[in-house]
Amino acid sequence: MNLPNVWGQGSLFAYSGLDGINTYENSLVGTLCGDMLGVVFHTSTSIFLGFDLQNISDIEYELVASDIVKLHVLHRKTGRKLPLFFLFNTENTVIGMSPNCAVPYVYCTRTDEVKNKGKINIYAIDGEYIAFAKEEIDDMIKFALSYSKKSEEEATEKLKTSMEADVEHEVKNKVSFFEKLPRLVQKFEGDDRNLSTDENIMTDKNGSTGENVNTYENIENIDTDKNGNPSKNIKKALIEKTFYKCFSVMKSQVYSPEGIFKTMWTTPDRLPHKKLWLWDSVFHSFGNKYISKELAYDSIRAVLATQEEDGFIPHMAASTGERSDITQPPVLAWGVYCLYESFNDKNFLEETYSRLESYLKWNMQNRDKNKNWLFEWEIDKESIVCRCGESGMDNSPRFDEVEEMDCIDFSCFMANEARYMAKIAKRLGKVNEEKYWNEVYENIKRAVNDLLWDEEDKFYYDRILSNGNFKKVKSVASFLPLFAGICDKYRADCLYRHLTDKNSFDTELPIPSISKDDPTFGTDMWRGPVWINYNYMIIQGLKEYGYIELAQSILKKTIEAIAYWYEKDGCIYEFYDSENRVSPSKLNRKGIPLEPYNFRIRPQAIRDYGWSASLYVAMVLDNGW
Repeated sequence: MNLPNVWGQGSLFAYSGLDGINTYENSLVGTLCGDMLGVVFHTSTSIFLGFDLQNISDIEYELVASDIVKLHVLHRKTGRKLPLFFLFNTENTVIGMSPNCAVPYVYCTRTDEVKNKGKINIYAIDGEYIAFAKEEIDDMIKFALSYSKKSEEEATEKLKTSMEADVEHEVKNKVSFFEKLPRLVQKFEGDDRNLSTDENIMTDKNGSTGENVNTYENIENIDTDKNGNPSKNIKKALIEKTFYKCFSVMKSQVYSPEGIFKTMWTTPDRLPHKKLWLWDSVFHSFGNKYISKELAYDSIRAVLATQEEDGFIPHMAASTGERSDITQPPVLAWGVYCLYESFNDKNFLEETYSRLESYLKWNMQNRDKNKNWLFEWEIDKESIVCRCGESGMDNSPRFDEVEEMDCIDFSCFMANEARYMAKIAKRLGKVNEEKYWNEVYENIKRAVNDLLWDEEDKFYYDRILSNGNFKKVKSVASFLPLFAGICDKYRADCLYRHLTDKNSFDTELPIPSISKDDPTFGTDMWRGPVWINYNYMIIQGLKEYGYIELAQSILKKTIEAIAYWYEKDGCIYEFYDSENRVSPSKLNRKGIPLEPYNFRIRPQAIRDYGWSASLYVAMVLDNGW
């Protein structure tokens, strides 16, 4: 197995609900440092776990995952390779071992009080408590760090328990997560590294032991692009390494049941986001199904747990019951049916049908003011940088200086949901409801083609309610008629030509969120960069319409770009440069990126992002790579 071993500043380090209890409010969460070997934990202040490296000539990373780092340091004088590792063993404790030439230490940027109790140091900051201890065992140092929001006594007890843990056993438990995942088994020349203890362990998509083998026939090595830009030598081994990195990211974003959530639930990235998000959770389920069937189901069940009596589902919510008052792109029925196709489980269709119906009818009643079968996002008229968070396209120029619009994306999402509700109703033998949802689908389809198609530009646009004019911003949203199956062959061919036009959407890494020839095109979130979820949906649409070659080309470029920047930066990003030249860490996000990196000041392109990871896994496995 080629497991992830790239250190990246900002990579998530957190305990997963797959391993035990972790909580929304009390879990310790960190990110890897950029200028030192260590982790910064993001409590009320910054707490660093670092290592004082003496006489070290090199570091070789063996495993860099979301809850364990395993490496060797090369001693300058003796030439010996010495092991060093640290990991989460509960939601609030980290344990590890290091050699004497890499002494662990804790540093707090601010403390109210520091106490020394024998071998234990206690740091008190704003009612939070960090305990740290280390002891020499032969020529190694065993250490532990614990965190409590309650008391120094609790932090101390957690620390003492952790210092007694069998560290080697804990390491094996962390590695076993990867051993149970689908296996990409093609032999990679020159890379014999294998952390697995059992080469024959593999699971299928249902979580059962069996053959789940994927090959790499479609992946080529690329040395340089046509412009001679830096080498993008995407080795087959890197695809696999990125694949397991993505699983590690997915693992980090699983919470255990708590509060309003009676099942496991997921979040986009643990930091800076912590809550559950509506459409993110559906995209998470497409990758989570390769961890387990129940995790995939729970990803969607948790969203439905936030539903209010009138059918409304908020775009984000916390286990505490806190929630927003806007919704998000409706993709739940599509997600449920996709899981049905994977597991052939009608019980899940039965379980979710009425809630899906209630939600979609809420949208129909509350997001179609003029009752023309076209849907309008809620607009935040006061915001400059996020005028339409409900659409998911926070700062898209589609929403600059406008108010309500009949929106191409919302209408396509609703059409797609209606056709998948019809599919679900058919599977459940609900004849009348199947007919109803097919009629809804046809009504939306007709309205989109009659009112949102511009024959002059041969493109779909939003239409401004107040004056009936098109909002002529060419965005990636306008390709969703392919995803929803609502354009005829003529219009589909027109969209194909836009996707293959070098002056608009055929960028080095497709598909840009805004056309290159739009004056707002740039590197800021939804104003140019590429988003993996939209690529995923449009690839599905292209396949449905028979544009297989273009779909495969976009798929391949997407997979390779994610892998390329993982190798460079060690992270899976929220969005990517459409020219594939600039690291996503340098792209704008409602403002220029900060140097040095510090998301506590202002969020930047988010690192180790949930749906980028889960959809990478889905793209690799669903397409037989």
